[in-house]
Amino acid sequence: MDTQTHLLAIGIPTFNRKEYVKLCAESLCNVVNIESCFIIVFDDNSTEYDVDYLRKIFPPGTEIIKKGEKSAGADYATRDLMVELTQRNFSKFLILDSDFILNSN
Repeated sequence: MDTQTHLLAIGIPTFNRKEYVKLCAESLCNVVNIESCFIIVFDDNSTEYDVDYLRKIFPPGTEIIKKGEKSAGADYATRDLMVELTQRNFSKFLILDSDFILNSN
């Protein structure tokens, strides 16, 4: 049995809006048991920050994927993220906008 089918995967598409992304990341870091989730940040080739910045602000172990060029819009980037998660065989995933603020519990 593939353990990924039992993990909750959290996907966050990002593009610029550095301050909003930082607030989202900080709130995610404070979520109880966040380490039990697989987190992937799918950056749509932002110009305001780089992969190293994203690694610093998101919880340890977060996977960062930066696209080589910007897609045609947020809905396309979100679709690409969903394809990525389903190809990895996750059966449960949550897509969060990069400006979401989460409650710690």
